[in-house]
Amino acid sequence: MRRVPPLAPCSALLLALSALARAEDAPSAAPTCPPGRNPGDEAPAIRALSPELIARYLPPDCPPVGCAGTSAQQSRVNLRKGRVDDPTEADIDPTITLAALLADSPDDRERIRPDVGVRLVGFVRHVWKGGVESANCRVTELAWRDTHIDLYLDDDPAIPNTRRVITEVTPRTRALAASRGQDWSTEALERDLEGRWVEITGWTFFDVDHCNETANTRGANCGGPNGGIWRQTGWEVHPITSIRVLPGRPQ
Repeated sequence: MRRVPPLAPCSALLLALSALARAEDAPSAAPTCPPGRNPGDEAPAIRALSPELIARYLPPDCPPVGCAGTSAQQSRVNLRKGRVDDPTEADIDPTITLAALLADSPDDRERIRPDVGVRLVGFVRHVWKGGVESANCRVTELAWRDTHIDLYLDDDPAIPNTRRVITEVTPRTRALAASRGQDWSTEALERDLEGRWVEITGWTFFDVDHCNETANTRGANCGGPNGGIWRQTGWEVHPITSIRVLPGRPQ
């Protein structure tokens, strides 16, 4: 058998450095993602949930600020996405309708105020899973990700797919729904809402991450990826706090 000579010190060092570089390039969870959950940071409604519901519906070890690292701005965004309080009637702005959100605008970022309670009535054409995001500590499991529900002004299939408002269920509002005996999993919402008229209540939120992909801000150069226009506005109902299926087309 041919004997392989030992590596020269220089060659061994190069191999070690190469292995270290590959290890650093490999996907890994940063120390601040997830940073750990302190139950005292959660809203009282979440603290009141059973351990079983928390384990089933909340991303493991993910606090209300999500995976924001040292970014104060991202922490604020994640906290707004993860809020769980229901809007009171005094919080609801009746002028923020689905038609108002879908109105054409060269730049609608200032047209609506964030963190305002809304109640929208619309037709659901599609329910689909949310992406991997900082607010949910970048989990990939579907059960711990947001659910998107699109709303259209009419059930006419000729309406372009871009003429919609995106509304979102979050893991925390899904857990609270489960405590009320409601199934807000992506699969259940797809089954129960697609092709139906609904009334959705929640809070206004402008998703700047899709600013360059919305019809109303495509010329504003306001950030985010540029994957083409797939929505009318960056304004969302996020989070949804209540869903009511209507018996049919509203009069």
